[in-house]
Amino acid sequence: MLSSAGFYFPSPVGGLPLSNDLAPSGVFAALYGCLAPLILYRMISPRSRCIMLFPTATFAIMRYALPDLSLRASQATTPVDQKSIHIIVFLQCNYAAGYMSIDQTLLALLQCLLVSTTRGPSPIDGNQTASSLQIVSGPDQYEDAPQRRKLYRRLCVIVTIMYYTAIGLGSAAGGLYLNIVSKYSIANAVQILRYISTGLSLGLLVTTFAAATHVLIISPRHKNAALFILAITCLTTIPAIYRLVVMQFKTTEFQSTAPGSLNSGGSKATFYIFHILPELVGTMCLFSLNVRTLFETGAMGDFRRQKARSQT
Repeated sequence: MLSSAGFYFPSPVGGLPLSNDLAPSGVFAALYGCLAPLILYRMISPRSRCIMLFPTATFAIMRYALPDLSLRASQATTPVDQKSIHIIVFLQCNYAAGYMSIDQTLLALLQCLLVSTTRGPSPIDGNQTASSLQIVSGPDQYEDAPQRRKLYRRLCVIVTIMYYTAIGLGSAAGGLYLNIVSKYSIANAVQILRYISTGLSLGLLVTTFAAATHVLIISPRHKNAALFILAITCLTTIPAIYRLVVMQFKTTEFQSTAPGSLNSGGSKATFYIFHILPELVGTMCLFSLNVRTLFETGAMGDFRRQKARSQT
């Protein structure tokens, strides 16, 4: 049973699951379910399986296609006095951290892309023909830059740690929802953690966009891969911006329909359009193409390249 508070606390992102959530939650759950065969194919096929897609695959199948949206649809048919605060906490944790799983995949792909721009021509062996050598010596040939390659990898490690920090803060904010109506200090802590987590993720997305734009300018050979990252980065930026906009709203009751409660029909529509839909489209884009072919990498991504080079 949901309790009321004698003070204003941050409204849950997406609002309380009500009857007007049943249809959209069911539709999006079905759409994520339809993506499951494609995701499984990409993760199983020897030609396309890639560890870099694992965070997004987990996000799509385990969090959304199965429990997340299905739980939201189930709660939509539950009477208000029987709704579970634990499910609200679960949903808030997922909404805070879910879209960042896509961002982590983008970062791993970006690392492969950046490292590729530092690689010179492959060593000449006996199997190379004169025609292949002419192709390699074209305008897109670059000098090998091991120091810059090392710098890119270190920067990507730092950004990865920052992503985990953002995910941890967002999950902590969602977890504190369990006692949000008990103390104003807890409500205030939730608000602060949500802003830090979302603001940090948005800043990292802007950094990803800038880095991919840099590759697009300096390396025409990697144009398609850079544009791919730019497109999906734009998509995942939408939920982050949406969250920053709606996190200002507060309420005194979960079931309130007053302005700012995020329970109105319009608020629910914007939630599905600007939070759930971009995540779905971004996930579909990541698995619609063979990223191993597009980014000229292996099943282990740049990690395999590092290991192979260390053995030579």
